[in-house]
Amino acid sequence: MLFSPALLSQSTPEALIQQKHFKRARAMAERSLAANPKDAAAMVALASIEAEYKNNDAAISLASRAVALQPGNAQAHATLAEGYGQKAEGNIGMFEKMRLGRLFKKEVDQALSLDPKNAYALWGMMIFSLEAPAMMGGNKSKAVGFADRIMAVDHDRGYLAHEELAQRNHNPDKLAALLKKAVETDPHSYDALVRLAGFYVSGKSKDLAQAASLALRAVQIDKGRAETYDVLARIYAQEEKWQDLDRLMQTAERAVPDDLTPYYQAARVLLDTGKDNARAEKYFRKYLTQDAEPGNPKPAHVHWRLGLILEKEGDRAQAIKELETAVKLMPELKPATDDLKRIKF
Repeated sequence: MLFSPALLSQSTPEALIQQKHFKRARAMAERSLAANPKDAAAMVALASIEAEYKNNDAAISLASRAVALQPGNAQAHATLAEGYGQKAEGNIGMFEKMRLGRLFKKEVDQALSLDPKNAYALWGMMIFSLEAPAMMGGNKSKAVGFADRIMAVDHDRGYLAHEELAQRNHNPDKLAALLKKAVETDPHSYDALVRLAGFYVSGKSKDLAQAASLALRAVQIDKGRAETYDVLARIYAQEEKWQDLDRLMQTAERAVPDDLTPYYQAARVLLDTGKDNARAEKYFRKYLTQDAEPGNPKPAHVHWRLGLILEKEGDRAQAIKELETAVKLMPELKPATDDLKRIKF
């Protein structure tokens, strides 16, 4: 979610959403809506949160109510467009996709007519132009133009937009250059530092020392966001720095108690490397003790990987139990299904 900078302050649902504190934002927006059932801003915030959870019908309903209350609210139209756009990406028929595509275009055009600098609407048009078929208005060159328009509104978001295009176009060299340029342009940008740190954690450009340096710079800017701790957890697990990892987990849980993703990130590295299976099991189980933020690993994936750890530890019965849980939660998770068959039979 990219809200207009004018909407953001440290004590609003919009700011919490921007910082990926969706659970906190939901609670705040729900309180506002309970106090004032016609609070359009709270409806838009809740709609954007539902969209993050991929609850598209709920997002569409909330954003539609906000649009009805405030037809001149650009953010409401942009959020309604996102609901239509995400729903169109689902497993539905072509005619329904086309209908939703038209609704998306109508709402995002309305948002931009009201606020030509609305970064959220511009982002939506960028992705639509990149992914939609030509018959529905898709045009990859226009996608770049929308990324440039985002850049004109906000440099950091503009780099993020161009990075998104580079990722979707599978252009790692361009991605690396953009990430570096973003940090050079604004050395104090939390998002830019974390994105570049994450880039250096894996892949051909792997440089754990550089990644750690960038992540530590980011955490000094904002100690209350989980992304930096996620990166450092992956680094310390790869380097087998157990004391540093233990201290990091304590720090991360104090700083961001409602996001336990650092435990998952470290455990996944340990699963891949085969180092300290007991620690990996403990971390996976810790992650499962609370609901995850949207976009973070789902319980099915965690139960699957926990099953693999238990298999490594020689606990076949418990491994089967965890894999069965994963398959029950997400029958389409084929790796879990395959591993269950392999272990069970």
